[in-house]
Amino acid sequence: MEQILLLIFIPLLRATDIELFTADDKQYVELSPYCITAANRSAFSFQVLAKDNAHVALMSTDNTAGPLYEIVIGGWGNKVSCIRSETVNQTKLIEFTHTNPYPVNFLAVMTGFGSTGNWKFINDVTCNLEAFENTRVIINNTECNGITTYDCEHGYYLVQGNLQRTCLTGRTWSGIPPVCEQITCNLEVYENTKVIINNTIYNGITTYECEHDYYLVQGNLQRTCLTGRTWSGIPPVCERCMCPCSMQNQRFYNSSEELYQRIQELRKILKVEKNSTNAYLRKKISVPDSRPSSVGIGNICGYGVIIVLVTLLVISDAPILYRQIRFGTN
Repeated sequence: MEQILLLIFIPLLRATDIELFTADDKQYVELSPYCITAANRSAFSFQVLAKDNAHVALMSTDNTAGPLYEIVIGGWGNKVSCIRSETVNQTKLIEFTHTNPYPVNFLAVMTGFGSTGNWKFINDVTCNLEAFENTRVIINNTECNGITTYDCEHGYYLVQGNLQRTCLTGRTWSGIPPVCEQITCNLEVYENTKVIINNTIYNGITTYECEHDYYLVQGNLQRTCLTGRTWSGIPPVCERCMCPCSMQNQRFYNSSEELYQRIQELRKILKVEKNSTNAYLRKKISVPDSRPSSVGIGNICGYGVIIVLVTLLVISDAPILYRQIRFGTN
């Protein structure tokens, strides 16, 4: 003798239990979409409110086309419960035994013959919460048809699987377990540059340097690996220095920060004070100018004027002086 299934009728159910309505259509409603099956069970509990002819099917497959046992509650206009082996006849089985028992894996319910049904089932189906490496749980819902949501840890990204999984019949999860791996960027190589620091993990900074006799004309020599596995900034462009002077003792600035600092220093050195320009000074009247160039020009002009005046005086008296020397004085 093999036990088929034990049904327990209970008067009270919990507020979270599953409610189901069956129409007066003599059509079975499978319970597997509600995560209720007979697999790995020795009993299940329910309530039903129906005028008569409430049917429960104990099925081998998840439809009524396969082998099944049918339990009829209050059938044929009376309140007597019975069990029969097929839905197409009225063969009664007095005991819950069968010489060649069908495997019972699935359940279905039905009403008809002038009756509808309101069913309640204990919601005792929950899936075990699964934890995965490098992930965290965002929404934890392990109930029947509940969706549990995961997210990759900061600095990691999904390479396969599903970050949302649904609790299914048989306490199994839909989809594939998520696999999260650390974010890394592909190392990029640029012409006329060399890698000084190679750090391709998330938030890692990779540092480049221009080759010898080359200098940075645009882009960034330091680039950071970002969330989307992309690099910050702009690829560096290094070009050969075209100066005619010897490059042996020249200093090259291979970082953007160092180059910027040097530019600021040169700006300070080459800065021209407005108050010291010739254009500004020419606007002034009788203004002392202590610059060496101005003093030199003033001296030359002063002595030149004196020499010219003396020369003119000498030239004007030259004929008289000549006659006095030649003929003597009278």
